[in-house]
Order: sequence, then structure tokens, then C-alpha cells
Amino acid sequence: MFNKGKIVGMALGLVGLVLFSFLTMYVLSQVEKGKAEKVFVSAQGSLSSLYESMEIQMKDAKENGLLTLMDEKAVASAQLSLNDAEKQLSNLNGSNKENVEQELIPKMKGIEEYNSIVPKANQLQSRIHDAGEKVKDDPLDPGSSKLLTSIKEELADFTKLTAKIENPTIREFFQNRYKPQITRLEEQVSTYQDVSNKIAELKSIAEELSLPQGEFEQMVSQLSEEIAQLPYSNTNTQLINEIEKASNVYETNKLAQEEKKRAEEKRLAEEKKKAEDKKAGETDEIFPMTFTVTSSSGFETIFSRNPYGERYDNIDEIARRYGGRYYYVPSSDVSVIFDKNRKALAGLNYGFSTSVEYKELFIDLYVYYTGGTSREGAAALVEKVIATGEPVVTGEGDIKEGGSKLWMEDGRLHYDLW
Repeated sequence: MFNKGKIVGMALGLVGLVLFSFLTMYVLSQVEKGKAEKVFVSAQGSLSSLYESMEIQMKDAKENGLLTLMDEKAVASAQLSLNDAEKQLSNLNGSNKENVEQELIPKMKGIEEYNSIVPKANQLQSRIHDAGEKVKDDPLDPGSSKLLTSIKEELADFTKLTAKIENPTIREFFQNRYKPQITRLEEQVSTYQDVSNKIAELKSIAEELSLPQGEFEQMVSQLSEEIAQLPYSNTNTQLINEIEKASNVYETNKLAQEEKKRAEEKRLAEEKKKAEDKKAGETDEIFPMTFTVTSSSGFETIFSRNPYGERYDNIDEIARRYGGRYYYVPSSDVSVIFDKNRKALAGLNYGFSTSVEYKELFIDLYVYYTGGTSREGAAALVEKVIATGEPVVTGEGDIKEGGSKLWMEDGRLHYDLW
């Protein structure tokens, strides 16, 4: 009995010892879990706060401002908290361990990527700022375009670098931040260069007067309005001054052109007058204002072409067509058209007559004397008289009653006007 009881006691003691060990281990594990939970919460709070601060900095960053690094001490503290959490949870399973891997480690990586790229980003931003100041000072300086080309090359290298950032939010922030600034500066330089080219064209037009004044002034107005919309007042003032210079050149050249035109017109008028005077002099020699014809019996008849009477100029103009001039005998009704050799082409009194040889002159005189008769109609009447030899009565009345008639005799055409 004694041995059996002793054995039972020993067995019970052994069971109790095992239960105590399990209980001790359970208590210890719960303590360990609690400690790990506290470390995780601490790391989560530290990292989340730091990450949110980084997000706020990116959101509030000025478009062309420099970025601020996350505080190194805060980053180091967050990293220590993360290390403790990883260490405490390394032998444990559960959601907290997964949260460390899926949340805390990526956030820490993002903060490190941000701090790593910010110095290069600020260097690029400083270059863009310097370029902006240069463009603002003189957008037409060729150095501005060269500087922007150089910065675009730097941006290409920077973009390749940021493409390696694992955090999508940070990667997108840096890849989209600087290109619009450079593009805007390029557009401003291009716009100013375009306006400058238009002003150069305006100057060329002003020099050559290749546009009418109204179109030139419209071009000036449009350019001035375009410049008013540009951002840099100092350069705008310079461009407006250039436009005003072009306008002054246009006005000066316009006045000079008009003066030159007037001088040319005056010169041509003087040359024309000289030519007319010369021709008049020559004409006076061929057709003197008066000349005297002496008959075989010694009777003198004076002929004159001094303008006289209402019909003088009209008949003289007809005479000129056939190389003659109109003369008359003063204080008589006798008139004659002479050629340059003083041969009588037509005689005029209360009618007129010419040889058939000068029928065209006769037709013109007929049209003038009858008035209202077309030259075609007059020519038809003359041709009829020449062909038939019969007289033609014109106007009112008849031949017997002494009406006006057109007739031919001995090779001469006659027109009697009664």
C-alpha cells in the first residue's frame, strides 16, 4: 500500500509540474504579445505621423518652391521604432506582423526615398528659378533658350531617377512637378520671339512701304494688343518702343514717297510743258498764226488761225486729225483747212467741200455740221453720192426749194447748209 500511494503522489506531482510549466509559458507568451503590441502601436504612430507630415509638405509645396527634408532625428526615431517592432514581432504571428510588412515598412521606404530625392529636386528647382529670372530679365536673349535646353537635359536625367521610386505617390509628385514650369518658360520665350519676328517684319514693311497705310496701322494695333497680354513689363516697353520707331519710319518714308511723287509729277509736268512748247514752236513754224496769199493779180488775202468763234476749236481738232489746221479770213465767212504745205484740204463757208481723196475729212465735217448724225450714217450717204453721182437731200425741204444737200461735182464732195 505504501509503495502504491507513493507512486500516485509522485505522478500527481509530475502532472502538476507540467501544468505549472505550461501555465508559466502561456503567461510569458501573453506578456511578450502585450509588449510587442505596445512596440507596434508606438512604431505605427511614429511612422504614420511622419509619413502624413511628408504628404502635407508635398501637398502644400509651392509650385516653384524648394522642398524641405523630413527631420533626420524624427526619421531615425521612426526607424528605431520600426526595428523594435520587427524584432518583437519576428517570432509572432498575426495581423500586426502583416501590418509591419504591408504598411510600416513601405511608409519608411517612402520617407527614405523622399529624403533621398529632395536634394536633387531642389538643385533642379534652383536651376529652373535661375532660368525664370533670366527669361524675366530678357526673354529675347539667345542665352535663355540655351539655358532652358540645358535644364531640359537635366530634367530628363531626373525623370529617369524618379522612375525608380517605388512609392507611387512620391514618384508621381516628382515626375509631374518640374516639366510644366520649364514648358511655361519655353512658351513665354517662344511667344516673345514670335512677337519680335512680327516687329522685324513690321520694320521691313515700314522701310519698303509694302503695305497700304490702313493695313500697316491695323498690324500695329494687333501687335500692341498682343504685347499687352505678355507677362514681362520691361521687355513689353522695349517692344512697344520698337513698334513706335517702325511707325515713325513708315510715316517718314510715306511723306518722303509723297514728296518724291509730287516732285516726279512736277518734273513730268515741266517736261510735258517743254515738249508742248517745243511742239508749239515747231507748229508755229509749219502753221504760222497768220500768212498771206497773193493772187496773180496782186490781190492779198490774209489767213489767220487765232482762235475765234465758238466752232473754231472743234473744227481745228478735226483738221488736226488729218495733219492740217483751221484758218479763216478775218472779217469774212471764208474758212479753209490747210495742210503743212498750205494745200487746201477743205473749204468752209455756209457749207464745206473736199476732194473725194479727203472723203474721211468730209465725213467728220458732215457729222459735226449736221449734229446727231452717226459717222456710220454719214459714211453711207457719202458712199451713195460717190457711187451714184446723184445728190442727197438732208434735213427739211428739197433740192428745188433749196434744202440742204450733199452732192459731188468734178471729183469734189460738197455739202450746202441752208
